[in-house]
Parts: sequence; C-alpha cells; structure tokens
Amino acid sequence: MIQSFLKFSLVTILLGLLCVWTIYTLLGNQVFTDRERLVSGTTDVHLRGLQFLSLELLAADTETRREKLELLQQDFQVPLEKRPLSELPQSQRLRLRDPKGFMFSYVDGIIEFLGVPLDEHSYLRLGPISSRIGDAIEAEMADWVRVLKRKIQSSEDVQATIRKVSDDLRLPLDLASKDSLPTEPLDRIQKGAPQAFYSSGKNYYVIANLTNHSDYLRIGPLPKVKDKADRSVNGAFSIWLMSILVSIGWLVNNLAKKFRRIEKAAIEISQGRFDARVDEKGAGESAVLASAFNLMATKTEASIRSKSELLQVVSHELRTPISRLRFAVELLDVSKDEQLKRSRMTIIRQSIDNLDAIVDEVLEYVRNEENDPIKSRDKLEIIPSLEPMLDLFRLEYPSIDTQWCLNETDKDIEVWADRIAFHRVISNLLSNAFRYAKSKVLIHVYCNPESVFVDVEDDGPGIPEDKRQEVLAPFARLLNHRASFVSESEDGSSGKDDGDQSIGLGLGLTIVDRIVRQHGGSIEIHQGNLGGCLARTRWPVS
Repeated sequence: MIQSFLKFSLVTILLGLLCVWTIYTLLGNQVFTDRERLVSGTTDVHLRGLQFLSLELLAADTETRREKLELLQQDFQVPLEKRPLSELPQSQRLRLRDPKGFMFSYVDGIIEFLGVPLDEHSYLRLGPISSRIGDAIEAEMADWVRVLKRKIQSSEDVQATIRKVSDDLRLPLDLASKDSLPTEPLDRIQKGAPQAFYSSGKNYYVIANLTNHSDYLRIGPLPKVKDKADRSVNGAFSIWLMSILVSIGWLVNNLAKKFRRIEKAAIEISQGRFDARVDEKGAGESAVLASAFNLMATKTEASIRSKSELLQVVSHELRTPISRLRFAVELLDVSKDEQLKRSRMTIIRQSIDNLDAIVDEVLEYVRNEENDPIKSRDKLEIIPSLEPMLDLFRLEYPSIDTQWCLNETDKDIEVWADRIAFHRVISNLLSNAFRYAKSKVLIHVYCNPESVFVDVEDDGPGIPEDKRQEVLAPFARLLNHRASFVSESEDGSSGKDDGDQSIGLGLGLTIVDRIVRQHGGSIEIHQGNLGGCLARTRWPVS
C-alpha cells in the first residue's frame, strides 16, 4: 500500500507541475504579455523612479529637500507627496521599514497609489495614478471608437447597426442615457474629449458622444485580464483534475484486479481447493498481502492434511492394541492356568503402554505444531543435565552398554536451550537408539565457536541413506526395519512382540526436528562408526 501511495503521490506531483506549466504558458501567451507591457512595466518604472528620488531627497538637508520636492512636483501630472507613516496601517508600515520595501493600493482593480520609504517618520507617495492608466486605455481605444462612431453615425437605424456591430465584434455595445452615466466621464466628454474611460463596480467602459443621437455610445464591459486568466486557470485546472481522476481510476482498477486474484484464491480455498495460490510476481502493490495469503494457505493446507493424516494413522494404530486388549481380556476370562493368565496380563500391560505412547506422541506433536522460535532459554550443562535420564535408560535396558564420548575439555560444555524441550529431544533420540541397538549406545558431545553438537549413536541396523531425510517427515516409519523378535508362542510364552516394531505414529523424529529448528539448530541422520544410526543435533552457542 505504501508503494501505491508513493506512485500516486509521484503522479500527482507530476500532474501538478504540468498544470502549473500549462497555466503559465497560457497566461504568458494570452495575458501576461499585455499586462506587463501596460501595467506591470509602468508600475516598475514608477517604483524605481520613486526609490531613486527618495535617495536624492535623503542626501539633501531639510530645507533643500523641501525645495527639491516642490520642483519635482511640477514635473508630474499626478500628485507626488511626502506623507507621514502614521496614516498607514501597521502592515504597510512594516513593509516600508525595509529599505527596498514599497506599498501600493488598488481602486477598482487598478493600482491607485505607490509609495517608498523616505525617512523614519515619512514616505514618498505617488498617486492617484489610475487616471493615467485610463488615459492609456482611451488612447488605445481612440482609433476603434472613431471607426465605430463613423459607422453608427452614417446609418439610418442606429439601434440595428449597434446590434450588428456588437455581434460582429463579439463586444458589448449599447446606447446609454446621460442620467445612467457617472459625472466624471461626462465632464471629460463635455470638455472636448473624444472618448472617456470609467469604471462601474468591477467592470470598465468607454463612452463617446454621437452627432445623430442624444444618448452616448457605450462600449463595455471591456474584456478584463482577470477573465482571461480565470479561463486559463480553469482550463488548466480542469485538465489537471481530469488527469488526477484518470490516474486514481487507473490505480484503483489496478489494485482491484490484484485484490480480485486474492479473492478468487480465497474462494477456491473455501470450496476445498487447498492448493490454490496467488501469483506473487504479478501482485505488484499487493505482493506482501499475496505472500502472507500464500503462507496462510500453505499452513492451512499443511494443517488440514496433517490433521487428516493424523486421524487416519491414529485410528489405524489404535486398532492393534485395542484388538490385543480385547483378545487378551476374553482369554483371561476363560483361562484357568496361572501362567497363561500372567502371559495375558503382560499383553494387556504392553497394549496399555502402546496406547499411552501413541497418546503422548500425538499430544507432543500437536503441542509443537508451530515453527516460531523458542523464547524461554537457559544455559544448560549437558552432562549433568542428561545423566539422570541416561540412568533410567540403563535400568530399562541393562544389556545395552552406554558411554559418553567426549574430550576432557568438553565435560563443561553448555547449551543455550529450553530445558524441557532439550530433554525431550535427547530422550526421543535415546529411546530410538536403545530400541534398535544390539549392544551399545554412544553419546558424543563437542562444540565449535558457533555451535554445540550432541550426537546419539547406536550399533543397530541403521537407516538407509535414501530414507534419512524421509524419516524426519510426519508419520514416516520404517516397518520391518529392525531385527525380528520372537512373538508369543502357542504355549503362552512371550518375548518382544513383533508388533512392537510399529509402536508409535512416526512422529518422534518430526518432533525432534521441529524443536531443534525452533532453537535455530538442525538435525542430520548419518551412519555411525558402529555401523548403526547416528543422529547429529546442532544447537546454537547463544
């Protein structure tokens, strides 16, 4: 989503820059050229001239300054005055405190007064100058006014001619009575001016008298710079807004397509297709979400498949000890021979042990189903920690020779692990080793700067090389792998039951592998020097 935001921000900035460029291009072509020539250019001349005069006046003493100012006033057709700063609002006084600062004021959208600082208490003001701008506009309009007057005065139907000329010029023309016009432009017309410029509200007009009509020809409202600027800005803004909307639409549609892929995969999973996944390469901005979804789908599929396999295996494995229990109980009821009864009781105890082992294995597998790192860890001394467990195995398997294989310097090796989880790993490996060993079990302990190794080796049949990775998977067992034992004889004697070869669900090494990986380590299966299986576990030093 951050990627989408960055893309959208970049597109918006680019379109905004394009909009600004468009506005200034349009205004530069249509508006600013004339405006700078007629208004901005003359305003700059006024300001620079005033600043030049203020420097000259400041260089003179008080009496000379007054004389110079009176002399300068004779050269200007508009008032040039020294005015007190106290008459200005605070904002304009602050501006004039800057040596290069100036002030200005508008009347009807036209600059009326200009001022520059003179000394600490006064400023130099020029104005009102709007009449000069009016004179410039009248001079610009003079030729067209003469053409229009001649055409209208030569016509018999003045109103019809005015309407036609107005339509052709696309400029408002009408006849205005004396009562509807301001006094100032009328006075100028009566004094002999061929035309007069005036403002009314926010609009500007030019009037001229007609020889064949009592009313005055009025041209206006005249097109204003602001109108052209507004049209340019509105056009550019419309382009910018449409571009933004198109960009937003494209981004939303693009995101919607990518999220629809996730939605489609979710629907497929809900319908039982647990192998459905989202293509992360084409996910774009939703790649993180697609990856998380695929991980969730993979875990869900694995969990469902694992639970299904677990139910199938558990139901299958429980049948054998339950059938043996049922058979032994039935024989126990009808048997009168004490030796046979003891034999049946042995079968019953073995079957109960098998059921108990199956339940423990299932509970342990479910309990360690997550792959998250182990959080609770301690420094454990390996030899003292495992010795009590090893004593129990020695009591249970007195015929098996058990030895520690380590250097003198390795007796104090410590491992960084959860105590219960570490014991469970080694216990599972020792249980397998004692179960399959012929006569000997070895425990190797050693380390390097990065890791601690605890290996369990036996002299049993070992595990074929092509099966060593497979046995780490859930429910993987090597049936008929170990040496056969004599099953119960017809006379009721029993040794190790051949059915014992399939005790468990094949989850022991899976649990070991999971716990070691949760600690940041690993497990590998090799063939040991004794010819049997060697299970090598690697644990982090810290």
